[in-house]
Amino acid sequence: MGLFDFFRKEKHYEKKSSTNIQVNDKLHELGKDIETQRQGFLELSEICLNESNKSKLAEFIETLKDHTGDEEYITTLNYVIDWLYQEGNYFIICLDWKQEITSLTHAVNHTLTENFNQQIELPKQEDYGPKASVSYDNVLKDFDKAISKIGFQLSFMDTNSDQYVVVVHKIEDRDKAKNAIQKIGYGCLGSNSRKLSG
Repeated sequence: MGLFDFFRKEKHYEKKSSTNIQVNDKLHELGKDIETQRQGFLELSEICLNESNKSKLAEFIETLKDHTGDEEYITTLNYVIDWLYQEGNYFIICLDWKQEITSLTHAVNHTLTENFNQQIELPKQEDYGPKASVSYDNVLKDFDKAISKIGFQLSFMDTNSDQYVVVVHKIEDRDKAKNAIQKIGYGCLGSNSRKLSG
């Protein structure tokens, strides 16, 4: 089994279930037109992707249509994540709240290695117990703390769903990440946000 077979085994967002990524109406006003959303995705890619992955995504974003309200995808973000996963690009990590911690470990490791040529020891499933999931107490904070040692952080898109949609970027790019995520149509949360733990 390959490193990312867990992504292919099951979709990390069921397109027609109640756990779909929803658009926050107030924030979506910022990203309601597709041009603003495209700009947000491009700005996010500038701080999260290596040069090769940036240019591939830019080609895709150039023709991106708005999928808000689409029967299959519900949001443009869902459509983009689906395309990224098909391309083997996991810079926007989407995890169900009950997913194994191993999935987060692999995804963050892959992103750090692929896009930033960085490696670090990350928390493991056995640190929390065999039945612990990514929503287990302190998991997200522990991952954020681990990568902060090499100057990185996790930023979460506030999708109003029971999933975590997260990107890895340099701490110094926090404001850029927040602005890009708002243009896509979502709020930006840090690992200490009560909304993520509650």
